[in-house]
Amino acid sequence: MEKLRVLKQVIDISEKSFMLRFVNLIGVSFLGVCTFVGNLAVFFFNSVKALFCKWYVREVYHQFFSIGFFSIPVIAMTAVFSGMVLALQTYSGFADLADESSIAKVLAIGIARELGPVMTGLMFAGRVSSSIAAELGTMVVTEQVDALKTMNVNVFRFLVAPRVLGAVLAMPVLIFIADSLGVLGGVWVSVGSLDLSKMILLDNIMNYLTNFDLLVGLVKTLSFGVATTLFGCYYGLSATIGSKAVGNATTKSVVASCITVLVLNYLLTWVFF
Repeated sequence: MEKLRVLKQVIDISEKSFMLRFVNLIGVSFLGVCTFVGNLAVFFFNSVKALFCKWYVREVYHQFFSIGFFSIPVIAMTAVFSGMVLALQTYSGFADLADESSIAKVLAIGIARELGPVMTGLMFAGRVSSSIAAELGTMVVTEQVDALKTMNVNVFRFLVAPRVLGAVLAMPVLIFIADSLGVLGGVWVSVGSLDLSKMILLDNIMNYLTNFDLLVGLVKTLSFGVATTLFGCYYGLSATIGSKAVGNATTKSVVASCITVLVLNYLLTWVFF
């Protein structure tokens, strides 16, 4: 009986210990989420405030060139093949209904509203957000950011605002390239592989494509560009000292940026349509 009583006490203590650890885990996770949201909100507020201060024009030009020009190859390749795949999939779906003419409508609306902005945003997140996080994270690790603060330089005005402004200026150019090449890729496949009339296809695309579709794509792309740039800056400047700090900051920025692009895409689509 004594052994059974001792065993029961041990089991009771283990259950209480498990419950305490479980409650502690929930509390720590909740506090971590609140801390992250608070830090992110303060960072975004300071970043927006820095946009309305005096700009470092040379830095804005440098970031516009770095962000926009070097993003063109990967976005162009993505847009072309996305348009080609969209044309093939649309044809295979509408061929059974003898409605191949709908390819033009799907190409125009699908690329202008969805594929162009989303693929541009994801590629932008993978190339630009990771680059910004790695660059700023390296500056933090090597104490260059501390040196700027010592010289009384506003980090948000000098490091964050030029990158955000560069993204805002570059995104309209990138979405124009993505939409144009996406439509051309779809037309090329439709004419070369599916034996559709080029003139009729282009005429239908121009008839179906409206200014509203282009406006939706532009608003989405600008939102994606600003969000991914801010996440890159946030995780880069939040990097800690250590050998893995820059890598962790880069990984977190890409993951957060890609998720944000998909969430914003749904929210903006819901708002517009």
